[in-house]
Amino acid sequence: MELEPNSLSTAYAIDFTACFGKGGYAATFGARHKSTGEIVAAKAVCIKRVHPDPEKAVALIKREVAMQASLAHANVLKILAHGRGQPPSHDGMYFILMEIMRGGDLFGYIKRAGSVTPMPEATAKVFMRQILAGVSHCHERGVAHRDLKPQNIMLTAKEGGVVKLIDFGLAHQYTRRPDGGYDRSALLIDRCGTRSYCAPEVLAGKGYDGFEADMWSLGSTLFVMLSGFTAVDQAVGVDLTEKLKGDWRFQRLVEVQRKGGSSTTAAYSFYKRTCSHLSDEVIRLIDGLLTIEPFGRLTMRQVFSHPWLEEGDGSGGDGPEARPLVYRSDPGAASEAACEAGCGGRAGHERVSAAEEDDEPLYRAASSGTVESELIDQLIYRGGLELGGDASPSSRRSLRSPASSARELCAEDSDEDGRYRSCSLDFASGLPPLPPLEEQHAFSCLENA
Repeated sequence: MELEPNSLSTAYAIDFTACFGKGGYAATFGARHKSTGEIVAAKAVCIKRVHPDPEKAVALIKREVAMQASLAHANVLKILAHGRGQPPSHDGMYFILMEIMRGGDLFGYIKRAGSVTPMPEATAKVFMRQILAGVSHCHERGVAHRDLKPQNIMLTAKEGGVVKLIDFGLAHQYTRRPDGGYDRSALLIDRCGTRSYCAPEVLAGKGYDGFEADMWSLGSTLFVMLSGFTAVDQAVGVDLTEKLKGDWRFQRLVEVQRKGGSSTTAAYSFYKRTCSHLSDEVIRLIDGLLTIEPFGRLTMRQVFSHPWLEEGDGSGGDGPEARPLVYRSDPGAASEAACEAGCGGRAGHERVSAAEEDDEPLYRAASSGTVESELIDQLIYRGGLELGGDASPSSRRSLRSPASSARELCAEDSDEDGRYRSCSLDFASGLPPLPPLEEQHAFSCLENA
């Protein structure tokens, strides 16, 4: 629901001293509905950082808000209200009020477990069922997320709870056909997403299907959940651009798959590790999702009926009881009640501790040729910085430091934000270092096919 500035300030009280996190163009604060007392999260977006033209900036913000708001589902973060800030103090801000998540993101949950004692399969199964329920709902509505990763999956509780998909800034909406389905005949050509979770056909820049690309990202996410590290740095076999360099890990996976081997087993072997603690069923599921050839990759329907997701209750003691998944092929049959099979119920929304949307800037790997102005606008909206750099995310300025007011966001420079440190072969020892599980930033490389 879009509110006028006066109505927004009348309905909600935002505490600008309670900053849950800051990114390249937005910060998230605690807020309260004045009438009901409901505690919510308020994302304050700096309009001038979104786009130099304020009208275009607001249009881009509203596009993302509208897309996420249209995906009413228990496993998609709910937007409660939005609107421009009240002049004169906050006229340069756009506020998005959302349900609050007290468990942080899935990335933090995985990082707490680490790679030495990875997440139990039973716990991963609870999360995966819910993630699949949310992504399947998006696909049923013709939406490809295109930036699925643990940082874009929020939790209602520290011990797990219900998961919610966030950040639809890179999502693509397919056109609906008269028969109710969606026209996916035209391939998407813009490179977008986060490198370690991007499908190889996305990085290749030669055209891809958004739904198929999401399935690869789901496989990458499941791998990280169970291992604590990424299978590849980026799914690129040869140097494509100055920033998109060939990854030897991916080259090995190409060879392994050509010979009919397991990608999961191979990824563990890169670091002289074994995946003997994983069940055969989950290894086959990950292998099916991380199939390099998109036409051979598991589809959403196949994943829903996969034995690993069907067997056992998967409760694991770390989250809600997970009920069996039910795949719905009817794109129009999208009700929140139907998703209960995957989400395992709702959780209360109480005070949040250091939970935020992953609204880091979108890093641009390269751009050349002529691209549509709308895509350029989207690139500017997501930050438009260069991919790469040597600064570790651990050394970037704190995401948890409180801000005295939302105006600070527009006054500060965002160039200090940490940039992704890629993993490379340690030629001195001859052994590859274990890839650090770092917060990786999304990027967009907009080139002609």
